[in-house]
Amino acid sequence: CDATGVTLGLDGYYPAAALTGQPAWDFQSVQVTAPTSARTASFAVYMPLQSAFYVLVDDLAFRRVAGATLIEDGAIVTNKIAANAITSDKILAGTIQASDIATGTLTATQIAAGTISASLLAIGSGRNMIPNSDFTGGLKGLDNGFTNTGLTQTLAAGYSPWYPAGMLSAFQSVTGTPTNGTVSDLRLWRVNADGTLGQFSVKPSTKYELSAYFSTHRCDADMGIVWSDSAGAYISESHGNLAGFDFQASGGAISSWARSSVLVTSPATATSCYIIFRSSYNGTGVNPAIFVTGALLAEATPNQTVVSSWTMGGATVVDGGQVVTNSVNASKIIAGSITTDRFTANTIDGSVITAGSLAAAKIVADSITSGQIAVGAIQAAEIDAGAITTTKIGAGQITTSLLAVGTGRNLVPNSDGLAPYGTSTGAGFSPGGATFGMEGATWTAPGMQSFSISFATAPATGSYMLHNFFNANVSGLSYFPATPGVKYEASCYISNHRCLYTYIQLLFETSGGTSTGVISGNSVNTSGSGAISNWGRSVVIGVAPAGTERCYMRVLADLNGQTNPTMFALAPFLAVASPNQTEASPWAPSGVTVINGGQLVTSSVIAEKIVALTITADKIAANTLTAEKIAANTITVNKLVADTVTALRRGVSGAQTVAANSTVNLASKTIIVAIGPVTCTAFVNLANSDLLAFASTNAAVELVMAGSVVATAYPFPHDRFGGGKTYQGIYTLEGAVNCATGSQSFYIRVVNSLSQAFDVTSSSIQVSEMKNSSNPAS
Repeated sequence: CDATGVTLGLDGYYPAAALTGQPAWDFQSVQVTAPTSARTASFAVYMPLQSAFYVLVDDLAFRRVAGATLIEDGAIVTNKIAANAITSDKILAGTIQASDIATGTLTATQIAAGTISASLLAIGSGRNMIPNSDFTGGLKGLDNGFTNTGLTQTLAAGYSPWYPAGMLSAFQSVTGTPTNGTVSDLRLWRVNADGTLGQFSVKPSTKYELSAYFSTHRCDADMGIVWSDSAGAYISESHGNLAGFDFQASGGAISSWARSSVLVTSPATATSCYIIFRSSYNGTGVNPAIFVTGALLAEATPNQTVVSSWTMGGATVVDGGQVVTNSVNASKIIAGSITTDRFTANTIDGSVITAGSLAAAKIVADSITSGQIAVGAIQAAEIDAGAITTTKIGAGQITTSLLAVGTGRNLVPNSDGLAPYGTSTGAGFSPGGATFGMEGATWTAPGMQSFSISFATAPATGSYMLHNFFNANVSGLSYFPATPGVKYEASCYISNHRCLYTYIQLLFETSGGTSTGVISGNSVNTSGSGAISNWGRSVVIGVAPAGTERCYMRVLADLNGQTNPTMFALAPFLAVASPNQTEASPWAPSGVTVINGGQLVTSSVIAEKIVALTITADKIAANTLTAEKIAANTITVNKLVADTVTALRRGVSGAQTVAANSTVNLASKTIIVAIGPVTCTAFVNLANSDLLAFASTNAAVELVMAGSVVATAYPFPHDRFGGGKTYQGIYTLEGAVNCATGSQSFYIRVVNSLSQAFDVTSSSIQVSEMKNSSNPAS
C-alpha cells in the first residue's frame, strides 16, 4: 500500500506458484520489488471456491532481501550461503584459526615459499645413518647377538619371496622351540673404512628416530638402539613397538611389511650406539625366524612426532634453495650423484681426475691401445662378464682356487632315486599324517625317480612337512663327514604344489647329534615336471661351523592351509665346495668327480675311487694285464680267440693237452656248460584268504637243474602288495649242469620255507628268457 493505504499492483497482489492441492506440505515463495510509492505490505493465502476444502498455513516469513544492515547478527547459517560465494577480500585478516581449516586440505601451493622452518616440522629431515640399509650390498655389519634361548642362532641372506620389491633382507632363526619369554638379537654395526665393525656416532641429549620393516615367522620382533658412552660402555637401550606375531609379509611394496619404530632422545653421556633387531618367542613356534629390511637411524627434529619415510643411507632431505653458496664440501655429496649437466664445459682438467677413475663408457670407443695400459693395471672388475674366451687363457693357468663352481663329487648315494628310498623321516612331520612315497612317471625327470611328501586334507597355516635324505632301503639318516671351516654346497630339485614355500636345509652337528648350525636354501615356487630344467632348484652354499663333525640334508614344505599340499623332490646333491664358490655345481650322480685330469697327481687315485665298470679296454696299456690280476672262472668262451686254447681243464683239476691242428675225444671228459643267465618272470595271484599266510612266509624263486637247486632269489617282497592283487617280480638266476651224459632238465618254481600255504596257479610262473651264456645262439 502507499502512504494513504491504497493498494498497488494487480488487485493488490503479486502471486507465487499455485499449491499442489495434495494433502502434504508444499513450500512456495515469491520475490518482488516494491513499487516506488510503497510504504507497507502484507501477504495472504487465497483460494478460489470450487468445493469443500481446508488449508493449513505455517512457518510464515517476510524478509527484506537487500540492505545487509537489516540482517540480524548471527542470523545467516551456512546453508544460506552459496558455494564459493565468499572471497578472500571478505575475510578479516588473522581471524581464521587452525581449528577452522579441514584436515589435509592445505597443499604446497597454499604455503608461501620459505615460511616453514625446521622447528615446525613433525617429521625428520636428517639423512639415514645406516648404509646398505636394504641389504642389497650383502650382510656386512650384521652378526648374531644376545640370546637366552640356549639354541643355535643362524644368520643368512633373506631368500625369495621374503624381501620387498627392489630390496633384499637379512634372515635370522633359532633351531628348535624356544621357551616363552626368551629373545634373540641380530646386531647391526657401522662398517669402518678398514672393514672392521664399530658403533654409529651420536650426539648426547639429541632426538633420534629409529625404524625397520619385518616379516615375522612364529615369533614377534622389534627394533632397538643400544647407547654407549665415550669409553664404549653400555648406558641403556630403547626399543620400538612390536611388529606383530607371525606377520609373514612377502614381496610387494615395503609399506605392506610390519614396521617397528621409536622416537627417542639420547642419554646425556651417549656418544655412540649400535642397532639390534630382537626376536621375541612365546614357546609355541618351531624354528622361529625373522626377515628384516629397510632399517633407518637418523637425527630427528626437536618437535618431530612422526617417523620419517625410509630412505637409503646417505640421502639428505634438504631443498637446494636452503644451501648457502660454497658451503657444501665434497664429503657432503653422495658418490656418483653429480651428472654431467651440472658441469661447465671445459672446466675439468686432468689434475682433477683421480688416476684410474674413468670408466670405459666415458672413453671414446677404440681410442685406447695397449700402449696406454700399464702392466697389471686391469682388474677383474673391469672385465665384462663372458668377454674372455678360452683362447685368451694360457694353458695350465686356471687352478681350482679360481673356480666359482665346485669340483667335488656328489656325496649323496642313490641321488637319481632309482633304488627306492627308505621311509624314515628323521625329525618327523608337523602335523602328523603326512605321506611319503616314491613317484612314478608323471612328477619326475627322465632317467630318475622322485619322492613325494603330501598331506591328504588341509593342514593349518604355519604347519610344515619335512623329509631327511638317507640311503636306499635304509631306515635312518644319511650322515656325511664334515670339517669345520670347510665350504659345502647342497641342492635339490623341487616341484611345489599348494605349499607356501619349499626349500632345502643343510644341517651341521657333532657326532653325538648336537646341532652346530643350519643353513637354509632359497624357496622354490615352481611346479615343474619332465626334464630337470623344468624344476626349481633350492641351493645352499656355506661353511661348516666350529665343532662340526658331520652333516645331513633335508627338504621342507611350509604350509598355508591349502588342501592336499604336495612336494616332489629329486636329484639331491652334496659336495665339498671350492673356497671361492658362489654358484651351484651342475648335478651329477654320486661317484662322478668334476675334476680335470691335469689336476690329478700321478699314482694318487686308488681303486675304491674308480666307479665300477667304468674302465674300458682302450684305457689299459698293452701287455700290462697279468694272469694273477684275473679272477678265477671269470673268462668265458666268447672272450677267447679261435684256435688259441691248447688245454682243457677237467672239473677243477687235471688238464688235457690239444696239439695244434688236432682233435681230442671229449666223450669221457666232464665238461661244465653254463646255462644262464636265465631270466624268469613270476606272477603270483593271491586271494584275500591267503594274505595272512603269504605275509608270514619266507618265499623264494628257485632254479632247479638235474634235480638240484642251483640258484635262489629271495626274499620274495611280499610286503609290497595285499590280498587279491598281483605282483610281478623279475629275477635273474644262473646255474650250471653237467651235460656229459646227455640232456638235463631244469625248471623254475616258487617255494616257501614255512608251513603256511598260499595258492599259485599253473600259469602264474613263466620263464620269459633263457640262454646259454657261453654260446647265446645255443
